[in-house]
Amino acid sequence: MQELLLSRVARRNAQGGSTYETLATIQAIQFASNPQTRIPILNLSASWAQNVPAKTDAISSFPGLFVVAAGNNNREITSAQPTFPAMHRLPNLISVGASNSNNQRATGWSGGQGSNWSQRYVCIFAPGDNIRSSVQTGDNAFGNWNGSSMSVPHVAGIAALMLSVDPTLSPLEKAAIIMCTVDVSPAFQNISVSGGGE
Repeated sequence: MQELLLSRVARRNAQGGSTYETLATIQAIQFASNPQTRIPILNLSASWAQNVPAKTDAISSFPGLFVVAAGNNNREITSAQPTFPAMHRLPNLISVGASNSNNQRATGWSGGQGSNWSQRYVCIFAPGDNIRSSVQTGDNAFGNWNGSSMSVPHVAGIAALMLSVDPTLSPLEKAAIIMCTVDVSPAFQNISVSGGGE
């Protein structure tokens, strides 16, 4: 039986957004990488604009499947407009963009936000528009949220289901199965590696 472990790596900033703590992120990844902990899948619903070598080292060292958010800047991810950790081209890393109920890239959020995309760096798209989720205002509080952070758990959940059926699957096998079994769609073919979504 698999367990779900939560580790908070962000705090609210003065603008109402989230600031991702470098040390907390690294410690969470290192905890999951410990052979005694044996966490097979990491869901990181976070992104940042600059490469932080210490975070990169921790991500590169993680022995399981790493599923990360593509970001919500409504732009193509390029070397001139980077988004990490989605830009890390690691065989055990899947970066996820947000799709909407029309099976298209999600856009039109407040502040002109929308899901990032890239035929080179965004692996797959998954639902990330108007997703029901818990909120911080109370133990039983829920709200509807937008963003690739909402998309990541869909893909991490698929990986967890695969692992429950076949515990021998390696991280690379799980990543390959997910990438090869997407629903290919013209809407995603030029904006993602797989050309599809879940």
